[in-house]
Amino acid sequence: MVVVELPVARISKKILLKKYGDEPIQFPRHDLTYQLLYYRHPKQRRDIKRIEQIVNDVIQIKVSRNCYQNIRKGASKIGYLFYNYHLDDMMKFVEVATMSNSNAVDALNVFYHHYGITEDDFSRDSAYKRWQRFKSNSKKSSKKQYLFDNNTRQDGSKIINSFSI
Repeated sequence: MVVVELPVARISKKILLKKYGDEPIQFPRHDLTYQLLYYRHPKQRRDIKRIEQIVNDVIQIKVSRNCYQNIRKGASKIGYLFYNYHLDDMMKFVEVATMSNSNAVDALNVFYHHYGITEDDFSRDSAYKRWQRFKSNSKKSSKKQYLFDNNTRQDGSKIINSFSI
């Protein structure tokens, strides 16, 4: 096993430390977070400077030599993937809370408090704006409704596989 310093965003560091304990973190192999360490972006990212601005903190993790070889090739990209993964987790948390008639701002406050996230780690205004975009995009995709009773849509076209999104 090798201890590696992985560049991550401050919000990701707080979430990882809360979920997995003190550094160096050793992720369970069955965990999705462990699998993210093997991520490779299919093409070269042009906005690497922006990514490096976002992943401006480090976290120590304990990994196998094989995993270390993969991390070495694209550590900032993996840290950026963690960042997006954790922001998506935050949006799903707020979505579930609002389904039970909770306020989105209150849900964000609970998420921030639970993980010890501060305004310096990730702005609450940015989180709320992200929530509004997330909600707007999910409403657009949920408008696609398919009929179950018969296999013909309202426009007369046939549905081969009936399902609902």
